[in-house]
Amino acid sequence: MDIKLDPEIKKILIVDDNTDFIVLTKRILSNYETSVVSVTNGKKALEYVNKELPDIIILDVLMTKMNGFKVCEALKLNPKTKGVPVIMCSSLGVGVRSMQDRSTKADGYLGKPFTANELIKKINSTIKKVQARQIKNETSD
Repeated sequence: MDIKLDPEIKKILIVDDNTDFIVLTKRILSNYETSVVSVTNGKKALEYVNKELPDIIILDVLMTKMNGFKVCEALKLNPKTKGVPVIMCSSLGVGVRSMQDRSTKADGYLGKPFTANELIKKINSTIKKVQARQIKNETSD
């Protein structure tokens, strides 16, 4: 059974230095009406989001120039980008997830490899989680 991608997601940024991963992920997402942009390192990701905000970011943990933890931390500290949902991806396993949760405040984690359905479910659940948190913050102000 195919899972539908939230129709409000219009732009997804993939950040990974593995071009095979980018091609595969773009192929999965090409089945949906969303724009997919990719960059191959953390510095390019930060440059991109300063020009244009995606609806969600799929961010690799281990990259050259700037790792995913540092990118996520920079995104969450920047008032302009702190509300953009970030899903961190890694093939390193559960230990990375607990470290990531404490240090970067990423909104979701997805282990590599993953299926198309796992990716779409994670994107949808992460978007819902962030939207709920934003609504809660707005009503408590």
